[in-house]
Amino acid sequence: MHIVSFVAREKIGVYLRFGFVSLLAASTNAGILMIVNLASRTTYGTILNFYLFFVFLLTVLLYWVAQRRAFTMVAQDLEAMVMRTRLRVLDLVRRCDLLSIEAMGEARILNALGAQAQTLSQAMSQVTMGLQAVLVTLLTGVYIAIVSRPAFVLWVISVAASALLILREWRSTQELLGRALTRDDAFQQTSAALLHGFKEVKLSRGRADALLGELGTLAGAAHDFRVEAHEGMTRSYVAGQVMFFMLVGAMVFLLPALGEISAATLSQATTAVLFVLGPVSMVIGAIPALSTAEAAARSLVELEAALTQEVLAEEAAGPAPPPTRRQRATPFQSLELQQVVFRYPPSALRDGFVFGPLDFRAPAVEPVFITVGTGA
Repeated sequence: MHIVSFVAREKIGVYLRFGFVSLLAASTNAGILMIVNLASRTTYGTILNFYLFFVFLLTVLLYWVAQRRAFTMVAQDLEAMVMRTRLRVLDLVRRCDLLSIEAMGEARILNALGAQAQTLSQAMSQVTMGLQAVLVTLLTGVYIAIVSRPAFVLWVISVAASALLILREWRSTQELLGRALTRDDAFQQTSAALLHGFKEVKLSRGRADALLGELGTLAGAAHDFRVEAHEGMTRSYVAGQVMFFMLVGAMVFLLPALGEISAATLSQATTAVLFVLGPVSMVIGAIPALSTAEAAARSLVELEAALTQEVLAEEAAGPAPPPTRRQRATPFQSLELQQVVFRYPPSALRDGFVFGPLDFRAPAVEPVFITVGTGA
């Protein structure tokens, strides 16, 4: 996953601190369930009941501290990672030559540094909640295994089926979001071309209509890909919820028929499943945020890798020859080009092209203007 590559640059101490705090928050979350279930089986007013009450309060306090700390760490560390990535990319842009930057596209660079970096920052909070919910779900599964093995088997089947459905939709969603990002980059590039040649475009209705038609096509394609991706994420969310509702129903209606199980054990197992339904909903609900964060991280990681490759290739080619001593300009009558050819390399947003061969003569006293398709 590209989001793993994005955060992999951090020191191991960051992972250890965040892992410890997240595990503490998840453990206290699951511990609350166990304490409540245990307290419900004790007599009110006894020493054990009184003791469990204070343990319950302490666990809630630890959960509150750990959860706040986890979200604070995510905000601080992630924003620092985004800032460092932006500065690295800008440094690579500074070291690239003009042709490499134009081949990648100004819109792709600005979109990655702006919209995609912001999207990644916003989505990671929800992703963090989903990761903690995964830990809570696993710990609750251990508790269910202790209470009832048949209930644990049903729980494993339900979790495995939900995971398969989510992974299947995940692959499709990532492909669709990647296509949408490519169309977004092309849309911004064309929009920038429209703005750069705005005055000239105003002079030609046909040129303006052609540009607007191209912008509409790109925007429509990005819209369709995103809608299809969100529909897939919605299907996985609903399917996951239905699977856990079926799990609750199976435990209530099927477990008693499969063998002898006490009412107290059935109640504890069912309570645990109902308790974990909230974290499971958070996990499934975090899938869209994870998909968005993965697409944004892919945009940043791939852009930085492409710029790094260009810089290394230019450095391997050696430095440019030193400039010669400038000579005094002499009067001339014309500037001429003979059989000049320029080859523009292809990129992810557009095909390459060849311009020329060109023969051109400009008299020294005659103004000449060269315009592109937008009028710029």
